[in-house]
Amino acid sequence: MEPKQLMKRGEREVARYIKQMCFCSGEDVRMNELIELLDFLLDPSKGLDEHDRLKWCKALIAGGVTFEEFAKTGTVFADHIAAGRAVGWLCVYAYLSV
Repeated sequence: MEPKQLMKRGEREVARYIKQMCFCSGEDVRMNELIELLDFLLDPSKGLDEHDRLKWCKALIAGGVTFEEFAKTGTVFADHIAAGRAVGWLCVYAYLSV
């Protein structure tokens, strides 16, 4: 599915879908959706304001809950765990982009 079509579903819905896909699927076709979405959102030639790119990145990191809920959960456990989750998402993207 094209990134703009996927984005019509809304940030939290897409974030839940991507999270589920990453943990439950080994299919390259589905992982390609994540790669295409991240390529679209992280395109350096576009501004962060365009298509609410920063908002979308925060939603993907939060994995289907609001970013505020995600941040609270992270501080309950430990700051390094919350940071690890965010870094983990970026590592997945970097790994899949190779």
